[in-house]
Amino acid sequence: ICRLIKERIPEPISWRATTRSSLLTQEMCHEMASAGCKVVSIGLESGSNTVLKAMQKQTTIEIQKRGLEYCKNAGISVKGFFIFPLPSETKETAEQTKEWAKSLIKEGLLQYADMYVLTPYPNTQFWNNPEKYGIEIEYPKDSDWNEYFQIGANQDFNIKIKHPNFDNEEIKTYMKRWHEEIIIPGMTI
Repeated sequence: ICRLIKERIPEPISWRATTRSSLLTQEMCHEMASAGCKVVSIGLESGSNTVLKAMQKQTTIEIQKRGLEYCKNAGISVKGFFIFPLPSETKETAEQTKEWAKSLIKEGLLQYADMYVLTPYPNTQFWNNPEKYGIEIEYPKDSDWNEYFQIGANQDFNIKIKHPNFDNEEIKTYMKRWHEEIIIPGMTI
């Protein structure tokens, strides 16, 4: 695709991609950059290998970091997305994630980082098997999906799960602390 962009589009273009860090190679990142890719969005989810394993993510923080390094070496900015609270999440793993995100920012491997509340959507692994992941889902009442979103109109976090290690107030507190401590302005291409 990158070669076709360079061959068939006469004027330089800017574009962004969304991928998994485990799919990136250094060669691919250089090709993407030469074809105009400016930003790659990656769902990093957690800074804890224990949590990544519990999610069956089939990656590690080491693999994730290598993908971020490939992007940096090619001059591509990275948007990193994290989720809280994930299966087997504890206060310790949540803190690991926050500190890992800060270290990635400090190393110049992340130019944008955001955290989202775990929200199971229909036909996802969490929706189909919540008990397998140790969570309960607050399903939409009377099939009313108007309230089933991550952030409400008043910028409050909508929590649609019951997690064994965190109550709703603890989730909200952590999310607010994340956004206070990891402040990176929005990023566009």
